Amino acid sequence: MGIQYVNVGDTNVIAKSTPGSKALRLHASSQFGQWTVSASIESLDIDKAEKQDYQNVSSIYQHNDKLHFAGAYGRVENVSVIADGDGYSLGAFYKLPLKTVVSLVYSAIDFDGGSDRKTLSLGLSQKFSFTIK
Repeated sequence: MGIQYVNVGDTNVIAKSTPGSKALRLHASSQFGQWTVSASIESLDIDKAEKQDYQNVSSIYQHNDKLHFAGAYGRVENVSVIADGDGYSLGAFYKLPLKTVVSLVYSAIDFDGGSDRKTLSLGLSQKFSFTIK
């Protein structure tokens, strides 16, 4: 659990920030048996602009040592006509031998201004390591 606050002031020291802007973020994560649930809420108060809001909640269900499922939902408000909207993802991840993971993930974004996106992806990840002597 945490809280973060930033006040840019008039220095503009944060990349792509607007002087006079402030941001507040609350976030938390907890585990309940095989479930992990996380959430965050962020509000940006940008000088001379409308306040922007971001919300996100995600969850992982560890079915067994090899298989887990994950889901996430997010909402963006007051950013822009083309960026505001809802998005979610659902995925399954299965561990194979030799540090290999195969995944199937469905994602959808419903933009308030149209141009919705839906994606189905099949992934293969291979982890490896080496040491230099």
